[in-house]
Amino acid sequence: MNILTVDPGLATGIAMWVDTPKDSSFQSEIVESGAIYDKLNRLIPVFDVVAFETFTITAKTVKMTRQNDALELIGVVKFLCWMHDKPWAPQSPGDAKAFVSNAWLRKLGWYHPGAGHDNDAARHLFLFMSRRYSSMFDTLMRGYVLKP
Repeated sequence: MNILTVDPGLATGIAMWVDTPKDSSFQSEIVESGAIYDKLNRLIPVFDVVAFETFTITAKTVKMTRQNDALELIGVVKFLCWMHDKPWAPQSPGDAKAFVSNAWLRKLGWYHPGAGHDNDAARHLFLFMSRRYSSMFDTLMRGYVLKP
């Protein structure tokens, strides 16, 4: 199962889990707004499923920013998934941040110091695997002990 997760915004974090018959690999990065559309257009067709962070406009978000990048990018992700017949899964930012700490990302070797959008995409990957692909998640967690 090859999974792509997206933390949409002006700078977008993406995380990728790729399974091959021999092993599995993880990669994450931050993609700037000018390059993200082409990147997603190339990635979504080769992944089995796409999970993304939702963005809800509230009174608080209106005061913080007027940029629409996250909402527009979510629309692009959904459209590309529809075009390529790929399932998508929206996930809340709060669920991902509550489930996966920076300490856990460090234990897994998934943490990147810096802006954090790539780490947020990694959190969504971890959360998505735990919810939808428990056998993959169990294999990933083998040797680790989850503590509250």
